[in-house]
Amino acid sequence: MSKTIASDLTSGYVLTAAANPLSITTAGGVETNGGTAIYGSSAQAWTDTNAGTVTGGNVPGSLGVDLRAGGLITGGLISGTGLVSGYHRGIRIRGAAP
Repeated sequence: MSKTIASDLTSGYVLTAAANPLSITTAGGVETNGGTAIYGSSAQAWTDTNAGTVTGGNVPGSLGVDLRAGGLITGGLISGTGLVSGYHRGIRIRGAAP
């Protein structure tokens, strides 16, 4: 299964197995005003392809993307499209899938 975000979401998005991989189109985005925009638990490694905007906002501690079991993020500065940002970190990837 997979999930595509093609419009703007204004609250955080929690990844699920059914939404892995996640794709964000140029018309899509996840923009919060603090907190974490996209969160992936330690259940599995996650894949996110971003051509839109992902931001945790300009609030201390905010994260653009937080993947707790490792994973892959493409887009953003790598491909010249998309934006990932957060006051604390734009992207935090840690751990490995169990």
